Order: sequence, then structure tokens, then C-alpha cells
Amino acid sequence: MAAAGMLAAGFRERNERELADMRTVAEVAQRVLLRPMPRKVGPVQAAVRYVFAAAHARIGGDLYEVVPTPHGARVIVVDVQGKGLDVVETAAVVLGAFREAAYDEPGFDGVAGRIETALTRHLTSSGVQPRRQDPGHRQSRPRRAVRF
Repeated sequence: MAAAGMLAAGFRERNERELADMRTVAEVAQRVLLRPMPRKVGPVQAAVRYVFAAAHARIGGDLYEVVPTPHGARVIVVDVQGKGLDVVETAAVVLGAFREAAYDEPGFDGVAGRIETALTRHLTSSGVQPRRQDPGHRQSRPRRAVRF
């Protein structure tokens, strides 16, 4: 009986260490993806509060970014559908494309097009066939642009 208790305690401690390690890795990855929000972007004060959907989750497909650029403040808020590391990788692709395009592209259509191109390339190289939209419709096109 005592041996079974010691064995169970050993498994529990090992599992707790592994879970703590996974949380640490997830928190580092989350910090890399979601940079700290600047307190002020142009004339607008900004703040963010990120709440995890599940208490044990520390990383996911929800992402945001605010980038002050010569073209004005650029903001993106996205929820990548799915679970696991594939979602994190897709979120990183979207954020990377946005961060580059936000500075380079003078219009929102250009930013959206660059994100869509990067996302299509990523999904195709991952073996996923991206859904095609009507030629005149882009799902990622902003409905309304607000200049700061």
C-alpha cells in the first residue's frame, strides 16, 4: 500500500513538472505573438485585457496588434479557428504579414491583400486547401476603416 502511494506521488510530481514546463513555453510563445500594447497610439489611448477561454490554456488563436505607422495607427483583431500548435503557427503568419504590411501599404486593401497572400501560402504549404471567395469579395477586407 505504501509503495503504491509513493508511486502515485511520483507520477503526480512528474505530471505537475511537465505541466509547469508546458505553461512556461506557452507563456513565452504568447508574449512573442502578442506584444505589449502601447499606452498611446496617435491621439488615442489604448489598453488590452486578454482573458483565456479555459483556465489551463495559455496560448491560442486570438490575436491583436496595434502598429503606429506613417499611414496612421493600424489595428488588427483576429480569432484563428482551431486548436493546438497549428493555430499558433497560423496566428504567427497573420501577425507577421500584418506587421510588415502595416508599414508598407498605404491602404487597408493592400494590408488585407498581403495578409491573405501570406495566409494562402502558409495553408497551401501545410497541405490545407484555402477556401475560395467570390472574386469581388475578400473576407479579410475591413468593413470600415477608422483613421486616428
